[in-house]
Amino acid sequence: MIKIVRSVVPVIFGNFLYALVVKLFILPTSLMSSGTTGIALFLNHYLSLPVSLFVLVFNLLMLLVGFLILGKKFAMTTIVSTLVYPMALEFFNQILGDYVLTDNLILCTLFAGIGIGISLGMIIRTGASTGGVDVPPLILNK
Repeated sequence: MIKIVRSVVPVIFGNFLYALVVKLFILPTSLMSSGTTGIALFLNHYLSLPVSLFVLVFNLLMLLVGFLILGKKFAMTTIVSTLVYPMALEFFNQILGDYVLTDNLILCTLFAGIGIGISLGMIIRTGASTGGVDVPPLILNK
């Protein structure tokens, strides 16, 4: 039980930090990101599709594909990120609304890079995946 908690807590915290960084530094300045979030930001800009909704649907789809091809162990390590990140992003969208910490593009770029690096490092260090566009390369590698 302790082993599970030690591996899940950093993944949850990393996803919450990632969502907060996206909400505070990427969304207000229309910066682009990579991966599923980048695709969601692109679609949000041109189609007004909610970022958190797209991320959730895409991540669930990739989780299903990953489970079918990569197996149960992959699914277990990825399911937390697949669900927590979009929920945390929507949580921060609801709580913070239109709050803008800074609109300085250089500061937002710097803090977004540092924040995303730390948060994804926490997730990957535990052996978990963030889901989304991590799945196709893992499938190709197999």
